[in-house]
Amino acid sequence: MLSMVFSRYGHLRLPPRLSMRDVWMEFNGTLAGVDDFTIDSGGALSMWSYGNSLDQPHRRYECVNVTVRSDGKLEMLTVKGEAELTLELKLFVVNAGGYVRANRLHLIAENLTIDVAGMLCCSLQFFKIYTDPLFALNFSKCNYQGKKGISSTHRPRETLYP
Repeated sequence: MLSMVFSRYGHLRLPPRLSMRDVWMEFNGTLAGVDDFTIDSGGALSMWSYGNSLDQPHRRYECVNVTVRSDGKLEMLTVKGEAELTLELKLFVVNAGGYVRANRLHLIAENLTIDVAGMLCCSLQFFKIYTDPLFALNFSKCNYQGKKGISSTHRPRETLYP
């Protein structure tokens, strides 16, 4: 297993498509170049509120697609005393067995899919997801595990509670 840690004020340029299998990365700096991020089996990515995407303000990450596959783990964490972390993307997918954890997150996505056994954990903090203007999911002090799976493209103008 490969481990990578990028400290605060660090800068990392990645290829446009990145797949992390058996790679652990903790990120606190500026992330540049990646459009399609896949966290595969054994992969883990921790994005902290100290970081950001290139040309974005502090605590704001942008990416086109993020997929968390089976046995992949994504954590988006805000340091105590900081405002919420923002992740903006077009497609966010949590496949069966994928695990996403956040404590204070503003997620903006055009398409959101959580498969049947995908897990979204919000660690007892207010967690809100805004997808396109026609769809919103709100989670408050809960864990969400897909039971029938959800997709933002199938339920417009509906607010769901787990």
